[in-house]
Amino acid sequence: MNIEKLPSGNYRITKQIKGKRYRFTLDHRPTKSEIESLVRASLKQDSEPDIKDSFEDCAIYYIKSKDNILSPTTEREYYGTLSRLSEDFRAKPICDISQRTVQTEINIHAARLAPKTVKNYHDFISTVLKTYRPDMHLRTSIPPKEKKYPIIPTDEEIKAVLDAVRGTEYWVPFMLGCCALRRSEICALELSDLNGNLLHIHRAKVRSRDSGMIIKDYPKTTDSNRKIYIPSELADRIREQGHIFDYHPNQLLKRLRREQKHLGQRKYDFHALRKYYASMAHAMGIPDKYIMQYGGWSSDHVMKDVYVKAMEDKDKAMQEKALEHLQGLL
Repeated sequence: MNIEKLPSGNYRITKQIKGKRYRFTLDHRPTKSEIESLVRASLKQDSEPDIKDSFEDCAIYYIKSKDNILSPTTEREYYGTLSRLSEDFRAKPICDISQRTVQTEINIHAARLAPKTVKNYHDFISTVLKTYRPDMHLRTSIPPKEKKYPIIPTDEEIKAVLDAVRGTEYWVPFMLGCCALRRSEICALELSDLNGNLLHIHRAKVRSRDSGMIIKDYPKTTDSNRKIYIPSELADRIREQGHIFDYHPNQLLKRLRREQKHLGQRKYDFHALRKYYASMAHAMGIPDKYIMQYGGWSSDHVMKDVYVKAMEDKDKAMQEKALEHLQGLL
């Protein structure tokens, strides 16, 4: 074991156990009992949890056991969800958690959070319990999902925004958004991904667990790895400037908000450009199969949720037209 005083005044303890090195940094010189306590905690964290351990210990071990499987975004969301569960629930031994315990925890969050968020919390709890209590089958009552219609910008709104950013570094990413690319996909693209006007989408730029940005070697889903044709003018512009988009992904929404305010448009997020593509392509009569392939949707359920509002608006217009005709008969 080695105890080293750092220039900052803190103390760094290094101890090797069974070939693995453990390091701890404290703001005071630790006693022997403190060091032993830190070592025990680290060894426990590295070992398979027991059902007598707390839900938090089991959850942390579960997340760490999936290091090479979970995406950085999912891993960050799991840790965030765990931190927002009640202190009592996190500290409860996993063997003592019952259906009533889970229902009580869900009721706490259902009183202040959206149904989708509550479902995500329950899914996380259920996943951890299923791993360490496989005999337990939850039948929790959770709030019903709210049916929300996405905001889909019109042709006029899209054209106005594109005209406003033409000649700037935002025109390329905005156009790619209208080609059904996700923001994470756009920001991970490189010039080498473009061949003629065929664009290969196979990476994603996402936030890491510590909120920094990293490039994943794969997009959101398996079906998101795709090659699509883009307009020749867009391909030429990319080659002319020599890059796709070199700024932080958040800058795309900031610039969109700026243009919306300047143009007097309603607010919609950058992802709405992707929704616009699905709605537009469907209205043109393009089969769902090809819309899914172009946009990298893994199922038609999500994709159809996008343009169902547009379809309902059209249905309403057709009904009003019929009612107008009937009114003329009175």
